[in-house]
Amino acid sequence: MSHSENTYFRGFAWKSIRRNKGRSSFISLTVALAVTVSVWIMVFFQGVNTHMERAVVDTNTGFFQLQEPNFAKSSDSSRPLPVTEKLSTGLKNSPASHYSPELVFDGYLVAPEGAATLTVIGVDPELHRNVVPITQNLEAGTYFSSPELPTVVIGKELARRFNLGLGDSLVVNYQDHLGELRSEILLIEGIYAFNSKGFQSGHVYISQTTWQQLFMNAVRPGTFFNRIVILAPDLSGAAAFEALARGTGLAHKTWKNINPEIAVLIDFQVGLMNFCFVIIGITIVMTILTPVRMLWQERLKELRMLKILGLTSARMWKIAFHEIYLMMALCGSFSIFLVTLVVGINSYTGIDFGLIKEGENVERAGIQIPEEVYPILRGEHLVATAVFVVLVLGLSYAWSIHKTLKIIKLES
Repeated sequence: MSHSENTYFRGFAWKSIRRNKGRSSFISLTVALAVTVSVWIMVFFQGVNTHMERAVVDTNTGFFQLQEPNFAKSSDSSRPLPVTEKLSTGLKNSPASHYSPELVFDGYLVAPEGAATLTVIGVDPELHRNVVPITQNLEAGTYFSSPELPTVVIGKELARRFNLGLGDSLVVNYQDHLGELRSEILLIEGIYAFNSKGFQSGHVYISQTTWQQLFMNAVRPGTFFNRIVILAPDLSGAAAFEALARGTGLAHKTWKNINPEIAVLIDFQVGLMNFCFVIIGITIVMTILTPVRMLWQERLKELRMLKILGLTSARMWKIAFHEIYLMMALCGSFSIFLVTLVVGINSYTGIDFGLIKEGENVERAGIQIPEEVYPILRGEHLVATAVFVVLVLGLSYAWSIHKTLKIIKLES
């Protein structure tokens, strides 16, 4: 195709679009609205799902956990394992950004104000501070200034419910490794305000030394664990931790195994999002196909005249090709403007959940519903939507042109 012919066909196609500017504008705006809605749905659900995942990870769960096999099966804490050199090296060479070996037992708090079930967690303060930001969210007190002392760090909500303060005694009732009922007094060293009220009410932290004294009645040197909570960028490193678990005889779990309620909810939201895409996709197809078909049907007389003047079917397809990419550029311009406007505003202001919560603290499966959710836009969202629209627009034009030229061919 010569340059002058190419230029002429492009100008001819642009004049055709402008001549039918009402229908061309309708197609472009409708496609832009459909693209904006589909992208907004994607970025909204991505923001909600990311927040929910992060909230689960922050409930001292992590993205992954390596668990002592007996603890993994029955939550029996009586057989803690030491952190060996092999395990420590494996964790350092893994995708883990931080990890925390933890000892866990269930305790109970009974007082005139009521009762509460506690998860008593023995931690290595230096490792744990990088996994759960307790130190950055201390309302009062310190975070294990002397790990050898029998002190405890509790949540703000637990302190409020039972009128506890710094230096007060927390009486924990529990069963030790022999199954004997015991009650021990711990001095409150710190009060944290982090995560949901349910988390603050149920999670209390002691040092590993104190945990061993309480539960095992003896202190052994080294760091021990019932579970190792692991932070990573995301779940993509699962294979590496599965291999590490096999090599060390441990059980491997992700946050989805530990909190299946939220995992199911996220999967449901992904399914709902995909259903919305199907509906939007059908809308885009019908919106493009019908007007484009009418657009070319209305040009039958014009195309017949061009056929009489000697314009071949191949050159008619070339005109159509130029019209296709010009319409794609027009639809793309409107879409970019609307997506940038809508998603840009939401990314700045967030999506307010205040009307849903009505000022109350609302939690589901231990996860607090946020005040605001910020959409998260990823490149694959835009690419997938753009590819779909280009395919639909191109195929719609191709089908319409094919049917129109077929009519002309039959008439001749």
